[in-house]
Amino acid sequence: MPGFSYLLADDLSGALEAGAAFRARGWSVTLSLAGPAQAPAAAGLEVVSSETRNAPAAAAGPAVRRLLAERRAAGGRLRFKKIDSTLRGPVGAELRALVDELAPPLVVVCPATPAVGRTVRAGVLCVRGVPVAETEFRRDPGWPSTESRLAVRIREAGAAGVAELPLAALRAGRAGEAARTGGVLASDAETDADLRQLVESVLAVQPAAVFVGAGGLAHALAAVLPPAQAAASPAWPRPATTLFVSGSMNDRSRRQLEKLRDECGVPLHEVDASADRRAQAVADIAATLAVSGAAAVALTRSCGPVDPASPVAWLREVVTALAARGSPPELLVATGGETAQALCASLDIRRLDLLQEAETGVVLTAATSTRPSNPKWVVIKPGGFGSDSVWANLRRSTQVKS
Repeated sequence: MPGFSYLLADDLSGALEAGAAFRARGWSVTLSLAGPAQAPAAAGLEVVSSETRNAPAAAAGPAVRRLLAERRAAGGRLRFKKIDSTLRGPVGAELRALVDELAPPLVVVCPATPAVGRTVRAGVLCVRGVPVAETEFRRDPGWPSTESRLAVRIREAGAAGVAELPLAALRAGRAGEAARTGGVLASDAETDADLRQLVESVLAVQPAAVFVGAGGLAHALAAVLPPAQAAASPAWPRPATTLFVSGSMNDRSRRQLEKLRDECGVPLHEVDASADRRAQAVADIAATLAVSGAAAVALTRSCGPVDPASPVAWLREVVTALAARGSPPELLVATGGETAQALCASLDIRRLDLLQEAETGVVLTAATSTRPSNPKWVVIKPGGFGSDSVWANLRRSTQVKS
């Protein structure tokens, strides 16, 4: 096949989650953070984030269309479009942009991810058996889920000719028949086996189909599309210094930092967003890195209400100040996709090569930057992901043995 294959997501953590599914199956996976399309190795995939999860539909559609046009001009072929498993974000606008720009013979949409309780039955998206519009996602501040029917959500974006594939038809082997009609196909799925059957049946009759879904569908597609040449699985790095940065106020993120401190002795610097304390905080963190080889930094819970952008901006200043004074960490560990995106941008990290997962969605990458003093490796985790011991386990895996 000429050109290269790529995956598109609406945020950085989603891009890594989808890319990791393919990396686990032996693909070489590169995440482009800046600049034009970068064709990966012959056996590889490029992963791209449009950073449109929180964008209005009017802005998200053109942004996605521009990325698709750029990669098509460079010889890229879209394999998978990653969306949120509860359909948060401007999903409809992005799907419409995909159809309008690429005109694929078939688009298959299924956000089911059975491992985390997301299923689709009778056309209704459910979270642990409850229609999504009847769950806490109905009150999501950015994208409240007020409609549980998958096809309705797709049609709301203006997509015409949406067909539905019921679970009984999928399991009876009629997915291929439905795929032959082309257009947009919204499919049911309740298990990983359902997703695997969906992918296999569709590709048998529509090999150029584009799949749109969440982590479950990404894993199913990766299982069916073997790489031309398997990439080796590298050993965990042994960085001299590691900095854990959390821009998430999620309770689980907090427990992970406390476990890291209590089990591994990594000092936790709790700071507020006060401008007059930044210089001292940077000096304290640099000193900890020099002495202990690892440090963690997070905003204190007592810092009071702040602009949502302030924590990310402040943490970005801390990391860039460490680099400027010659104390950058070799391994940067970031909690929160928005935090990670801001840190990578401020450090001018242009590319991340996916190496392996510490846990589901918690991905180790090798960083390529214009600055040789920048971190060599970056680990990125969505705020609510990971076990309570994820960072403690990562520290033990990467700690330099004395």
